[in-house]
Amino acid sequence: MDTPLWVTEEPDAHLLPHVARLCERDDVPLELVEARVDDDGTLVVECRLEGGWNAATATAYAFALLGSFAETGTYVDKRETQDSLELDLVTGVVPDDGRFATHGHTVRLRVRA
Repeated sequence: MDTPLWVTEEPDAHLLPHVARLCERDDVPLELVEARVDDDGTLVVECRLEGGWNAATATAYAFALLGSFAETGTYVDKRETQDSLELDLVTGVVPDDGRFATHGHTVRLRVRA
């Protein structure tokens, strides 16, 4: 992210469709509550876990959501409370790691009861 060639693409155009598609599936107990792009370009996604809080279930589906758009280089920082979890992540393509130019996204994913 510190290289001069790093480009942050439009997360609402490139990532949000994957998030929405996964949350719309009947077998995924996540409801997309809100999604917005902060001033710094971070895509902030708020989800609600249906059916009551279960940290293991929330984590599994949060990582499934991440997996729907993760690129070749991905770093995740996870924080968990009694009834929520939050993932801060950076995902992108680094030099010589694919056919696309160096680029990426920052995302904050929150899952609550």
